[in-house]
Amino acid sequence: MTHRCKPRHHGFTLVELLSVLGIITVLIALLVPLLARAREASRQAACGANLHQLSIGFANYASLNRGWIPRAYHPSEARMPPWTALIAKAAGLKSPFSWGDIASFGPMHCPSHAARDPSPTSHFVVNAFQKETDEPAGLTQLSDITPASETPLLLETPREFKTSQFSLFGDLFAEECLHVSEPSHLVGGNKPRVSSINHGKHRSNILFSDGHVDNRDTRLVLPQHLIAR
Repeated sequence: MTHRCKPRHHGFTLVELLSVLGIITVLIALLVPLLARAREASRQAACGANLHQLSIGFANYASLNRGWIPRAYHPSEARMPPWTALIAKAAGLKSPFSWGDIASFGPMHCPSHAARDPSPTSHFVVNAFQKETDEPAGLTQLSDITPASETPLLLETPREFKTSQFSLFGDLFAEECLHVSEPSHLVGGNKPRVSSINHGKHRSNILFSDGHVDNRDTRLVLPQHLIAR
C-alpha cells in the first residue's frame, strides 16, 4: 500500500513578519529625510532660477534708464511704483495693471515659502540701504554698487506682505515693505525682513548686484555688507 505525501504549506511566522516590518520601517526612516532634502534642493534651485530672472529684469531696467535701478520705495514719490512693479515688467510681465498681476508672476516667488498669504507680491526684498548722495529718491546707479559681487541686491523675506488693491497707475502705492533699509530689518533685528530659515537652518538665497545668486548664512549679512562703497 502506497502512501502519498501531502505537501506541507509553510506560512510566515510572527517573528519573520515583524522582522520584515522592521526592515521596511528602517528603510522608510532612511528614505524620508533623503526625499525631503531632494525636494528642498529642487525648490532651492527653482528659487535661484527666479532670482536669476529678476536679475535680468534689473539689467533690462538699467539699460532702458541710463543705468538707474530701483532700490527703495518712498511714499513721497507718489507716482513712482515700487521695485516689484518696475522689475516685473522689465523681467517679462506683459501687462502689470494691478498688484494681483505682479503677485501671479512666477519669478517674484520662492517655492520654499509657505503660502500663508494667498497672493503675496513677492518673496524677495530689495537692498535699500542708501549712500548719502544726490541720487533720485529710491534709485541708484547699478555701476555705482561696489563691490557688486559682494553687495546683495535681493534677499528672501520670511514675511509675506499683504498686497494692495490699488492700480499700479493710480496715485497711491501702499506696498512699502518689500525693502531692507535699516539694521532692524536684518536677521536678529526687531523688525526682520530677511529670511534665515527657508533653505536649511539659517540659510537663504541672495541675488548679488553683479547678477549671481548664492546660498548664504543670512545671520552673517550685516549693514556694512548692504552699503555700496
